[in-house]
Amino acid sequence: MGWWLRPWHPEDAGSDRFPKPGQVPTTWVHLAHHVTVAASWIGVAVFVPGQLPSLALTFGMFLYADAYSAVLHAFFDKPEALSLPALGHSAQGFQMHHDHPIASTRDQGLYRLFSDTVKIQWITGSCALMFASHTALTLRVVALKWAMCAYGTQLAHYWSHSPPSERPLYVRVLQRCHILLPQQHHRVHHQPPYNRNFGIVSGLCNPLLDPMLRGMPFRLLFALWTVLTLFDVTIIQVILCRLPFA
Repeated sequence: MGWWLRPWHPEDAGSDRFPKPGQVPTTWVHLAHHVTVAASWIGVAVFVPGQLPSLALTFGMFLYADAYSAVLHAFFDKPEALSLPALGHSAQGFQMHHDHPIASTRDQGLYRLFSDTVKIQWITGSCALMFASHTALTLRVVALKWAMCAYGTQLAHYWSHSPPSERPLYVRVLQRCHILLPQQHHRVHHQPPYNRNFGIVSGLCNPLLDPMLRGMPFRLLFALWTVLTLFDVTIIQVILCRLPFA
């Protein structure tokens, strides 16, 4: 049976360039963050539902999250990223995943993976406070970025590494619809030289972005990722202020 048909196995891993990741405990800080984010969404939905993001904005951020995850993924998969100060550890985590796809996803558990995004959520939220206008629209964009780019990437990536017997029916349906990253689609990325299908939310952006990201010089890719990380909320806000549905 071909590798694209059989369930995901640890032997699908890479060349063991990096050690297998261990279990890192979560803290009350992570729990407090997750509870605050969930309570904020529930509070808005119950008490001020008119402030919830529109369907058009939600769909746009869904597509953007896949595109952003592709840029981030392509950047951290570059060998040059391993030597960057402060970022090298994150690059090692991305490239280690090629060698240990199961140990770094299913074996960690969804809650641990969600907790890994807390620091980047704080960073991107701080960037929005510094560079974007302090409006309700900004809050909606930040909330959607956290939901899609942080929680969404981890959720979709986790299920893409789970065998059919462990995936609920609704997950399999969402994967077939490319709302969650399909397993077969993501497996293409895990074939050396790991330079295709970088998007890990839905995979919808990959046919468009793969040719660009595959051949992009490292410095240009670094600059693109940096601009998006620091200023994407501001850029999106400026664009949305000119549209009627934000």
